[in-house]
Amino acid sequence: MRSLPAVTVVDPALGQRWRRARVRLGWALIGLPGFVAVLCAGMVAVGGRFEWWVGLPVLGALGPVVVGGLVAVSPPRWVGAVVALGAGQFLLGVLPSYAVGGGDGVVPLLFGLFWVVFAVGIGLAHSAYRTLGTPLIPALGDTPLEIRVGARYAVRTADSIVLGVTVGGQHLTVHARRHAPLGRGLTQGQMSIPLTAVRAVRVVLLHSSGPWFTLSDGTDLLTTPGPAVAVEGPHGDLLIPTDDATVLAELLHRRVRFAHTAR
Repeated sequence: MRSLPAVTVVDPALGQRWRRARVRLGWALIGLPGFVAVLCAGMVAVGGRFEWWVGLPVLGALGPVVVGGLVAVSPPRWVGAVVALGAGQFLLGVLPSYAVGGGDGVVPLLFGLFWVVFAVGIGLAHSAYRTLGTPLIPALGDTPLEIRVGARYAVRTADSIVLGVTVGGQHLTVHARRHAPLGRGLTQGQMSIPLTAVRAVRVVLLHSSGPWFTLSDGTDLLTTPGPAVAVEGPHGDLLIPTDDATVLAELLHRRVRFAHTAR
């Protein structure tokens, strides 16, 4: 499974998380989709047809199982990957198998069981992501995994804004989007620094409010008093107000070293 391979993790706490998350993710991406393929085989068998083409829905259901094992997906996208695989299995395997089975006998039961398995898979993917990354620990910086953390902000108007900080394998990115009222569309903003270009990372204490991030339409996001992480890049500092400032700073120190090593 490439999304979270079996590797030796030095930090004991992260190693325990890694193993638990890998088991849950393995079930979500491979185990449960494999069971769905069995459900499809059951529905086809109930139909009692033995032409060569009746096996196509089962092959269609097996395709996403192979994809789940071979494609590498970053932790924040695990839930989306399970949803996409489930949708693929439904269209390529479950629905055609239901049609081949004729909707008689236990076929409706097997069809309904797919939705239960699908929901459980989504729950396991979410649990795997939470297990691996919550609470935030510095040892995550020693891995290439994409990590997302939250940040504090305030706005002058009552807008709906989603803000996040992504620590990738090679870049640190702050990204936000604003859903404008009255259907005026979506406004976004993003600032990224290559980790190999980071000169210093330090924890600072903010005593007052002020602009720290601006969206493309000029909307300012304001800081709030409290701890923050200042990341010095080639074109100035990137400020990240967060209550986990000390942990995030150490994580970034480690990720910067990792990025230089991985070059």
